[in-house]
Amino acid sequence: MKRFILGVLGVSFFSGTTFGFSDTVPSYVQRVADTTKVFTETEKKLSFRGYRFIKREEFLEWILKNENIAVERYADPHISEVFRDIKKPNNYVSAGYALNILSQFEPDGKFLKHKKLRRIEAVKMLFALEGISVLPNSDGDIQKHWHDLPKSAKDRNIIITALQKRILRNKASSDSTFKEVKPYAYLTKEDAIWMLYIVNGLKHDAVSKNTIIVKPHVSSGLKNIQKVETLLQSQYLRKSELKSEKLEDAAISGMVESLGDPYSVYLPPKKADEFKNYINEEPELEKEYAGLGVAIQPATEGGLVITEIFKDSPAEIAHLQVGDVITGVDGESILSLSVSESVKKIKGKVGTSSFLTIKRNGKTLTKSFIREKVFIKNYSTVSSEVKDHILWIKVRSFKSFTARDFQNILREHITPNSGIRGIIIDLRFNPGGLMNVAQEMLGEILPKGSIAVRLYNAKGDEDIYYVDGSANYTKVPLVVFQNKYSASASEIFSAAVKDYERGDIIGTTSFGKGIAQQLFSLPRGFVKITTAEFRSPLQNIIHKVGVKPDYELSDQSDESYFYEAKRRLR
Repeated sequence: MKRFILGVLGVSFFSGTTFGFSDTVPSYVQRVADTTKVFTETEKKLSFRGYRFIKREEFLEWILKNENIAVERYADPHISEVFRDIKKPNNYVSAGYALNILSQFEPDGKFLKHKKLRRIEAVKMLFALEGISVLPNSDGDIQKHWHDLPKSAKDRNIIITALQKRILRNKASSDSTFKEVKPYAYLTKEDAIWMLYIVNGLKHDAVSKNTIIVKPHVSSGLKNIQKVETLLQSQYLRKSELKSEKLEDAAISGMVESLGDPYSVYLPPKKADEFKNYINEEPELEKEYAGLGVAIQPATEGGLVITEIFKDSPAEIAHLQVGDVITGVDGESILSLSVSESVKKIKGKVGTSSFLTIKRNGKTLTKSFIREKVFIKNYSTVSSEVKDHILWIKVRSFKSFTARDFQNILREHITPNSGIRGIIIDLRFNPGGLMNVAQEMLGEILPKGSIAVRLYNAKGDEDIYYVDGSANYTKVPLVVFQNKYSASASEIFSAAVKDYERGDIIGTTSFGKGIAQQLFSLPRGFVKITTAEFRSPLQNIIHKVGVKPDYELSDQSDESYFYEAKRRLR
């Protein structure tokens, strides 16, 4: 699941307003109207008509106005590239996208702003904006009384949390024995205002108890930064060359870099877009470029490690190998360059030649290659093949769509008459990705109620995240491949499989990245900050330790790995 932390989102309280709805409204509607800017002065003079259903854009405007968010700061003329139906610039939709409120609508590529909003959709939007944590809930009494809760564990926990916090009210039921929440019914305007009323009350309580929201203040450090910027703008010799945005980016980057944490970074707008595209991009059916013909990822020791070599590519002709680490191009080191900058040096015009400096088994080698057209078809984060009645699934990373593709492969190949006698899940060279995707994939192979991972925040508080899937493949024999480049979400996956003794882990000890980051939206770009440490279901530490395999394998060839898998899947 995506996690958000409640930030300093204050409600603008103002007095002296008069509320002129012509009909009699509940006191909480009056309260929201008097203490927030949800309604314009004109709207306050009209009939409230709370029985009407609210539309997606209208609810989005309400929750952003409730937080007094200046949506013009998030203006994005390219929002139509995210939602195809938003033809003209729309600051509210742009802000909703930037603040990760609209992630549930992104897979469709359309926001459909005039469509009526369902109750569960509204809860997800509100929780995302307010940073309300959704914890797994096994309260039998709640599930017994609310008989129409969603079947999905993830959605069920969201609804239960909303019920517990009184953000969502029950609907009338024809059977007095049970309560109905009707999560997929359309939301009325009156219930939408109730949500804002309760959320504002929760925030008010939190402030008085000093538990969630800290009153904003300007530290002496921030004052110094502001003073330096003012001095530069007024006193610097070539002040006409100064750009406020560049100064702002440098200041934020400096603060984050001072942490000495390679996983906490500031992503200015361009890099933020690249990151979002990387996480959310769908696999391309066909792709053609001129270059080397390899898949790469950042190497632990710096540079780029080759994770795959495509057939008949310049890399294959040059006798490069999976596991080779590229440290230089044409005699220039790439150790200090970003991945995109390094890739630009490797790609080029067809027919041009270059040479790479690579490290292989502790030795430094030079390999020449000639750039050719490389044609890739149906390359995805998940691929599979059936070999000797064993389903071999290669998982290259944990992106937003990876769980879907993983589930489709399982359903396509494992049927009553398929003859599949085991599954290999290959996580070698998998750098990780989204934690919730690992949860969903583990939910296919572990029993319901199994723990996927434990997270510990700066205070030492523990959040337990359970698997979320069909549990249809818990009896199929399983083997997991990993190596020293298997990291983050890959280690969450391997550790859970190992702790529950669901299958054997084959390979080498994994990378050892046992800390989690959260992405926080800024008016310009994002900041990615380490916020928690994660541990295995049995509370085994992963960070700087890794997940040890059940069977250590020094020979890294596919043949050796498959041979060991077959021995265990008999």
